[in-house]
Amino acid sequence: MDRKAKKLGKYQGPSYTTVLLIENDDIALMNEGKMLGGIQEAYPEGCPPGVDEIWFADTSIPDNPQFYDFTTRIVEE
Repeated sequence: MDRKAKKLGKYQGPSYTTVLLIENDDIALMNEGKMLGGIQEAYPEGCPPGVDEIWFADTSIPDNPQFYDFTTRIVEE
């Protein structure tokens, strides 16, 4: 995530919202809770520098992708 966040840094500005979208298609090894916990552990103070929002896309069921906004939940839980 640090590498991706660094790339997004150049797009920050008053008229931009930088969004880091993390996608997972492995229903057996990952889910919303595990991903959120990992992000909270890695970034306890909130989004990494260069990122305004973090979203998780669960594409493990191709016909029913789920999108979760982790932005506020990173520091709340």
